[in-house]
Amino acid sequence: MKDIISSILIISLLIQIVGCYSSRELTIGDLKNINDKGVIKIVANDSTEYLLQNPPESFNRYRWKMDGNNIYIYSNAGKLGNNKQIEPLDSLKLPFYSVENISTDKFDTGKTILLVLGVVVVLSLAFIVAFSIAINNTMKDCSESVGANH
Repeated sequence: MKDIISSILIISLLIQIVGCYSSRELTIGDLKNINDKGVIKIVANDSTEYLLQNPPESFNRYRWKMDGNNIYIYSNAGKLGNNKQIEPLDSLKLPFYSVENISTDKFDTGKTILLVLGVVVVLSLAFIVAFSIAINNTMKDCSESVGANH
């Protein structure tokens, strides 16, 4: 039973480490037309990181909107502080020229399926090899005990 739990935990850890998400850089133009749901990270020129939830019009913790030259971040938005904890932020006008980097994490179904299938195949092969070694040793012990009796 412990082996089964350990196997499940190892698979879960591999999925977390390898990740089913891949980070992708965005431009201001991409941000205006983004349709993906999820968290968008904006890094300003002063290295401050802002976390925005997409879609912006939903009533969630990270509301925001854009006009021709600015990103407006509204109440209860998140600012990633120095201690990597999300600090509350009332509202902010962030001009495009002060944006250094924009990125988002995108779920990658293909990588996830390949990872899970790969882990299942490797564990299955390990089980088959261990089982065949155990059977081989058992047969060898039986043949030795039969040979010793004659």
